[in-house]
This record gives sequence, C-alpha cells and structure tokens, in this order.
Amino acid sequence: MDAYSIWPENTRVRKIEENKFEVLQASVTLTEPTVASLTIPDSPTKVTLLCGDHAAELEKICTNLAEAAKYAANDSQRKFLAEYIESFETGSLDVYRDSQRTWVADKAPKVENIFGFVEPYRDPAGIRAEFEGLVAIADAEETQLLSKLVENSDKFIRRLPWASSENNGKGVFEKSLFEPPDFSSIHALAYCSSIIFPGINLPNYNDIRQDVGFKNVIIANRMTAESTAMQWSFIDESEMEVFQKHKYPAYYWWVVLHELLGHGTGKMMIEKPANNFNFDATSPPLNPLDGKPINTWYKPGQTWTGQFGNLATSLDECRAELVGAYLMDDPELLALFGFTEESTIRASDLTYNLYQQLGVDGLRALSNYNLDSMTWGQAHSRAHFSMLRCLLRDSQGCLKVQHDREAKKLTVIVDRPKIISHGKKALGGMLLRLHMYRCTADVQACRDYYEDLSHVDEECLKWRQTVIANKPPPLLNVQANTFIDGDTVTLKEYEPTIEGIIKSWVERDV
Repeated sequence: MDAYSIWPENTRVRKIEENKFEVLQASVTLTEPTVASLTIPDSPTKVTLLCGDHAAELEKICTNLAEAAKYAANDSQRKFLAEYIESFETGSLDVYRDSQRTWVADKAPKVENIFGFVEPYRDPAGIRAEFEGLVAIADAEETQLLSKLVENSDKFIRRLPWASSENNGKGVFEKSLFEPPDFSSIHALAYCSSIIFPGINLPNYNDIRQDVGFKNVIIANRMTAESTAMQWSFIDESEMEVFQKHKYPAYYWWVVLHELLGHGTGKMMIEKPANNFNFDATSPPLNPLDGKPINTWYKPGQTWTGQFGNLATSLDECRAELVGAYLMDDPELLALFGFTEESTIRASDLTYNLYQQLGVDGLRALSNYNLDSMTWGQAHSRAHFSMLRCLLRDSQGCLKVQHDREAKKLTVIVDRPKIISHGKKALGGMLLRLHMYRCTADVQACRDYYEDLSHVDEECLKWRQTVIANKPPPLLNVQANTFIDGDTVTLKEYEPTIEGIIKSWVERDV
C-alpha cells in the first residue's frame, strides 16, 4: 500500500484464500479504483483494492453533511464539509488531509465538529482508524481561560527537559515557532466513538501539524461526568475526601497540558528527497541522552506511525501525559490557572493529588492487560502503567504501592516532600527518553526501553487480581438528542441509566 501511495486509515484487509487478499477501502462510490491490483514483487501473494466499503452508512453521512453545509458559519466550514463529502464519497484520504488543513484554519467556531477515520486505538497495529463523529458547542468563558495558557506557551516549553540554549531557549529538538493553536473548551452534543475522549488534539498527520498547525479541544461535560462516577478505591480512606475534592481540577489541567504542550511540542528530524534535511546533516545535533551526534532520523517517506507501528499510539499518549505531569508543579503555571498557596485549592495540594492520580491510573490500567496474549489492550493504559513503573523504579520512594492480598486492597502512597526532588526528576528522565526516541526515529532503543517499562511482572500480576476485584462499573455516557419541529429545536435528555442510553440511541435513529 505504501508503494502505491494508499493511506491505510480508512481500509481493512480481508483474506480470501491462501496468498489472496482484498484491501477494502471505505467510500460511497463502487467504481473501480485507479490501482486495482497491488502487485507484490517476487511474491505469489495477490492483493486487490476494492472501493465501496461501508457505502450505505457513508452515503447517509454525506447527505447529512450536505444539509449541514447550508447552515455553516463561514466559507472555511463550507469548504471542509465539501472536502469531507468528497473524501467519504471517493475514499480519497488525500482529500481528507485537505479537509484537515481547512478545519485547522477554522478558528474558535461556536459549533465544533470532527468527522472521519480518525483514531487508530482499536487497531492492534496502531495504524488503521475507526470512524467517529463529534458535534459540540463551545464555552466562551472556559475557552478564554485556556487562551491565557496558549499565549504563554513558549515560556513553559523552555522548561521541558530537552530545552537548551539553542533555538531561543527551546533547543534543537523543538520547533522554532510554536504556532498558537486554536484551543477551546467544548460541550459535546453528540459523540459517536468507541472511546469518548476528555480532550482531543488533531489532526494526527505530523506533516500537517508541523506545516499548518493543529487544534485542541477539551470536552468539559465529558470530564465533569467522569468526576461524578464511582472511583477506584486505591487511596487511603483518611485521604479520600480530600482526594475527591482535588481530583477534577488536577485532572482537568493535566488534560489541558497533555493536549497543548504534550501533543503540541517536538520536532521530528527528517530527511526529505534530494538530500534535503530539516537539520544540519553535516554536523548533526547532539543527543542529550548520550552527548553524541544523532545517527538516526526519518528517511524519505517514513512517518512516525509507520516506523513505530504498534508502539506509536501508546508512546504518543505517554509522552503527552508526561509533559502534563512534569509541568503540574510549576508555581507560575498553576498561578496562571488560579492556584496559589493562598487559593481555596492550594497549588501544592493540586500537585500532590496529581501524583496520587498517577498511582491510581497506573494500577487501574492493569485491568486492560490481557493475560492470554500478554499484551496491552489500550494505548492509554499501557502509558499509565509505564509511568507508574517509572516512579516506583526511579523516584526513590516518592510513590509506593501497598498491597494487602487477603483484604484485596491496594493503596497508593505519595511522599509529598519527594515530589519535586525525586518524582519530577524520574518523570523528566522518562519524558526526555521518549521525546528523543520519537524525534530521531530511534525505534529499537525505544522498543527496548518501553517494553521493559511496560512489562507486567509476577508482583504486578498479583496487583492485577486485586484491581479486577475492585473494578467499579464501567463509565457509560448517556447523550441528549435534538429534534426539529418547524423552526424550533428541542433538546431531549435521558436518565443516566442503561435504559436511558439505549433509548437515546433508539431515538437517534442511526
């Protein structure tokens, strides 16, 4: 598929018989593609490309997008809706990539939307994506607060572990210009996806992100819903009330930093055709991990996801989580959010709560570890467990886990005085490693490090048994519906129950 420049996100593969496969490409049109046969040199395998996968569903989507275009607020919205439609009709991801360039340019819309084959989390190879749709309404007051952080982004990028005197204090492994992205706090009206994310940073195409930019959204009502759900019981009872009080604000701003400065930072070292590099190849920059010139980078045609394969999504999320956690003790940054030692919720208490959450999230991640295949079933879970292992291994007791097997109880203990001196240092070391592996396409070193860190040993398998025994009910989201009667739009909400969820989907009529 690479050889024929066929993007994989909207495809799936079907095995017909031995040495005979079909690549199914999602599209409305059933016409034969330009390249029908994907010849594999020196191989008996025959691969055929077929259009029209999910044709009926995509046709309905295109019809509704055409209707939505009548109510678009500006030309940019009309343009990317038209590009959505063309992409879904033809199966062309080149056109979809164009839609993402246009979508990024639509700054601060009152109604935000995301459609397409977007996230690859469900693909074991971390490449093919599932279709998702999101329509949300922006919250002007919350968005204004996020804008303050965007305006000060450069200042805090200079405090990340790879920063150095070059490049205006940001270092050579960071972009020269941090293009302030559109950053909005939104409330989801309808969100159709297997995972309802608390925050989103798109597009996922790194070349578009580096050349055009990206957008961040925080889905505030989804985060509020999670904060009211039943919690994992890994905090000592004496601290639970205080933990609950601080959990939502710590989590909210952790996600904010994750999306903006986690996914928004970093410069890939790239070689383009005709011996063209985006760094000085005659005198390569020094790798801060060993002090030597880098000797790996992305060769022509290579991409982050293509090179790192099944590690890419988990690594990307882990790196972003680490950026947020690493900065969550910065007094100036927390003051920007309204947290000082004199505020109702003190800045130091917020940092303490975050480290508690690092422990809790790392433990609950074990529920997504598959014992049969000995693999991680969820990219974020693997990331959270790896961060816990890092703190247990490298923070000299800043974070500990107590396990009472008989009582089936796990307790996260954070040594508050060690957070800055040891906890932050441990997270910073891990963050620097993942950042450098990612920037320099050092796949093997990255795989060795990350697979060791995310390895579930015998002790952790015992923890997993206790985690499963304490697993709360799954987080289920019930969504409202809108109905049109003449010129009137009615919002109908449902009870937060299993029955309410089913009824909302039945009445959505999809």
